[in-house]
Amino acid sequence: FLDKTFCPFERPAGGFGDAFPYGASLWPVFLEQRFGSQTLVDIWTACEQEDFLDATDLVMSLDDTWIEFTRANALTGSHARPGGYPDAAAYPEAPREAPNATSVSIEGLSARYVPLAIADRSQITLTTTVRIAAIAFPDDGDGVELVANTATLAPGAYQLAITGLSQNTLAT
Repeated sequence: FLDKTFCPFERPAGGFGDAFPYGASLWPVFLEQRFGSQTLVDIWTACEQEDFLDATDLVMSLDDTWIEFTRANALTGSHARPGGYPDAAAYPEAPREAPNATSVSIEGLSARYVPLAIADRSQITLTTTVRIAAIAFPDDGDGVELVANTATLAPGAYQLAITGLSQNTLAT
């Protein structure tokens, strides 16, 4: 799953032998670690009437939880830090886009991660046609939330996490 964070979570993976659906078991692992096992029981119970994403939204905010999930996935492998998965350093690293990429496509419930090297204090702005959330994690500190898709960043190295929140969309 962490090899294909750009794949929409709400759509079936393509092709025989694709391990993406099996790796998507990371979602309930995250939910259990973050919210406890009763949350999984509550979601499973809600699945009697709804699909699993709508069931999740009945138990908690799907948007807020998906944002937390994609941000935890950004902080895996060599990017691990306290506050993510307990054993995040042992997890595969989510793929990164080209450093300082100026254009990134995102679709559905998915995520993209862009390394940023900021030489001078800079304002970054994301322009999109779908609902997204974004945060810039400095390599040595807490994240800077992009409010209204804009943030001012001090010089340094960052990992920009872009979370797609619009289900069943085409690449945007």
